Amino acid sequence: MKKNKYIILIIVGLFATVSCKKMLVTEPKQSISPEIALTTSTGVNALLNNIYTSFGGSGNYGLARILSPEVLADNVINTSTNNNSYRTQEANQVGSTLGNWDANYGQIYRANLVIDAVDNGILQGASDANKSMFKGEALFFRALAYFQLAISYSYIPGNEVAGFTKGVPIILKPTKTLDQVEFPERIKQCTGLQSDQN
Repeated sequence: MKKNKYIILIIVGLFATVSCKKMLVTEPKQSISPEIALTTSTGVNALLNNIYTSFGGSGNYGLARILSPEVLADNVINTSTNNNSYRTQEANQVGSTLGNWDANYGQIYRANLVIDAVDNGILQGASDANKSMFKGEALFFRALAYFQLAISYSYIPGNEVAGFTKGVPIILKPTKTLDQVEFPERIKQCTGLQSDQN
């Protein structure tokens, strides 16, 4: 009986090693590359809808965007004993303010993908009017995200603290591969976005 088990295992092992000549390659189901997703108006519109939806979260135009800076500045104190909201901001714990930063740079990344798809011909079959509309929406979203970053993480002219006069890092191109990742420094002065790209 043991001999039969070993023979069956050997036969199954041989079939498993020699049955396929090529490795099966499939596109991932959980994510699609921008070069595939942004070739149609439907894909671009879906990405823009995602950006719209992300601006509806509490960190953008809800309570957190208004309350977090006030708590960090000690203008507001949570006096409730049965609620832990904003305790990390009260204690100014490391990372407690990064939610808005991450959300806004995610919006900028997606907006840059749409702008790139329109400018570099990735988007196919869309009318010129639709391409202009898509690019205009993406430029608006990118500007709105930078505005939110500037009011939360930049200096306020005339109210500099300890000589801090820097803005936020400006990223105008999408990052599609690891070798395209950049780590730009904060801009020296927050005097407006000046670019000859768009």
